[in-house]
Amino acid sequence: GKTIFRLENGQEWTQAESGQFSNGKYDHPKVKIKPMLLGSWLMYVEPCGCSVRVERTK
Repeated sequence: GKTIFRLENGQEWTQAESGQFSNGKYDHPKVKIKPMLLGSWLMYVEPCGCSVRVERTK
């Protein structure tokens, strides 16, 4: 399934790529969300140094 990311500011983002995003379990990790080409978004998760393409769902 696709991972759902719920942020403290109320935003909800869903993994836009196939496969499973496994970044471990972090307590309130810092994330950065940056726009990409053609309206897509990339979420960078600081504790693991990993990134995943996401879509805003809320």
